[in-house]
Amino acid sequence: MSRWTALLLDHVSLCDISSTFFLCFLIIAQLVSLQSTTAFHYAFPVHSLEEAKKFYGNVLGCKEGRSSEKWQDYSLNGHQIVCHWVGDNYRCVDYYNPVDGDEVPVPHAGLALTVEQFHKLAERVRKAGVRFIIEPHLRFKDAPGEQWTMFFKDPSGNNLEFKAMTKMENLFAKYNVVD
Repeated sequence: MSRWTALLLDHVSLCDISSTFFLCFLIIAQLVSLQSTTAFHYAFPVHSLEEAKKFYGNVLGCKEGRSSEKWQDYSLNGHQIVCHWVGDNYRCVDYYNPVDGDEVPVPHAGLALTVEQFHKLAERVRKAGVRFIIEPHLRFKDAPGEQWTMFFKDPSGNNLEFKAMTKMENLFAKYNVVD
């Protein structure tokens, strides 16, 4: 068994808890993107396909793929994400967890980008007028987990985190973080 498969299996229990589906997505996305060229598929609820199209297509710049009256898919850096309409009243329920001085919304999903991609995306999101939950900043400074991070919501309230490790090889570095 590869170390990536073992790491995924260590996190499978997280996928069993419905409120952590975005965390599961992030773990799978990171594992798949580092392990191979195989793309992951992730589906999530939205309250409006039209609003999702504006956000994922125009704001984030994802290329739209197949669609129906109830769902639409996009390429997020070569990975397939699918917005499923689940009703006009859907909004993601937030929980929070303190991480390095920030109240991090959970569940959340996103990608680990390069530092250059991170700053370009931060500027694109800012220009689109999207409100940051956590402004782009450097966290875990001088630690193995040092990274740029930012959080914002899609129109359905789904939390998104995009990050960039200052040393990408430390994405899965094992160490104890002291709060």
